[in-house]
Amino acid sequence: MDARVRSVQRNFLTYIDWFIFILLISKFMGKVSVSDLFSLLPDDLLDNLSQSTDVDKWVSKLPGKLFIKLLLYSVLNNERLSLREISSEMSNPIFQSFSSEMVEQMAGWTGIRERLRHIKLPFIEQVYEHFFAEAHALYGEKKLLDYHIKRYDSTLIKVFGHLLQGMKVGNTSKNKFQVKLTTEHTDGFGLRVSFHQDQAHLSEETALQEQINLGKHSSQDIIVFDNGLKGRRKFKDFDEASIQFVTNIGKKPRYQVNRPHQLLDRHHPDLDFIQDSVVQLFERGQPTNSMEHEFRLIEFRVKETGKHLFILSNLWDLPAEVVAQVYLMRWDIEVIFRFLKQEMNLTHFVCNDLNAIKVMIYVKLIAAMMILIFKQKNAIKTYKRAKKLFLEDIYLLIIVEMMESPDLSQWFLKKAKKRLKRE
Repeated sequence: MDARVRSVQRNFLTYIDWFIFILLISKFMGKVSVSDLFSLLPDDLLDNLSQSTDVDKWVSKLPGKLFIKLLLYSVLNNERLSLREISSEMSNPIFQSFSSEMVEQMAGWTGIRERLRHIKLPFIEQVYEHFFAEAHALYGEKKLLDYHIKRYDSTLIKVFGHLLQGMKVGNTSKNKFQVKLTTEHTDGFGLRVSFHQDQAHLSEETALQEQINLGKHSSQDIIVFDNGLKGRRKFKDFDEASIQFVTNIGKKPRYQVNRPHQLLDRHHPDLDFIQDSVVQLFERGQPTNSMEHEFRLIEFRVKETGKHLFILSNLWDLPAEVVAQVYLMRWDIEVIFRFLKQEMNLTHFVCNDLNAIKVMIYVKLIAAMMILIFKQKNAIKTYKRAKKLFLEDIYLLIIVEMMESPDLSQWFLKKAKKRLKRE
């Protein structure tokens, strides 16, 4: 054997040994690896859910366990996903090594489309719910004085009417519509999304309240939303249901001050506080009658931007600066929307069938949560770099498994040579 070849092999093995060492060390440093995250979706779980949901009835080529692995890998490995790309990934020996599924029967893009259209949604929903619950139990951290901060907001996506029916927004042309994704974002990585295409959910009064009501809220949760949800009666309903909230009630709210609440910090470095009061709100359309229900109103300016905010809440015990900070944390969801759109292509639909759209949303949310946890726990600065490193670590894990398994290594070599020859 050529000396240079032996040198390359020796260096390569040293690199792999070093990578395994880093994986082991990371366990003791509180880091999270790719294998840790994929272990939250073990094969036994996928097998049990496949059986309980009957997802594989009358299916030969794309059983549920293989299909969800294929979709996850395709989402992570492609910037702009398509049905043909998913079909191509299925025959890729790298994916087959990743999935531990030695696939012989391939599926074309039409087969992928039909499976997306007809796969039983409860299977995908239960996979997502299991991952969300396990991830939250293992990696969820309370933020800001032991509270979980739940942020709520919506984003609109343009669609063509001949492909997908949607909402009419403003002066929409005859064939252009929009659909809405209403989102709950918790603890830096938790994501729940509802898909809406009916006109009634164009109103945030409907979409946000519905999303909030879908959640389970404890005394350790604070929900935060912007002024899209304005109904004064809804604020009262939240308070009576013991749902702790913080919201912006607009630039010119109408209210009656009953009494001051807390002394204000007049020397805060970032915020200029104006009032912290116990108030009653005037109902919309009622210029003189106030609600017989008290809320807390905190008025302040952000020194850096000059922005003037009126924040309403039913949190009575926290200092005003903490309540203000809770509201300002709502802006994190805007950053998450950019990540979901730019890095995860959440707004790009590979198929305009409603079932297919919902399946892909769930899969992309699982992939997104994996990357968000990976970024957060490994102190990676940007979302783009976190996704890049996450995918690189998947490749490295596959290499490690092949180095440790002569049978897998021989199988992969045979498959890779065949693919390179385009046989």
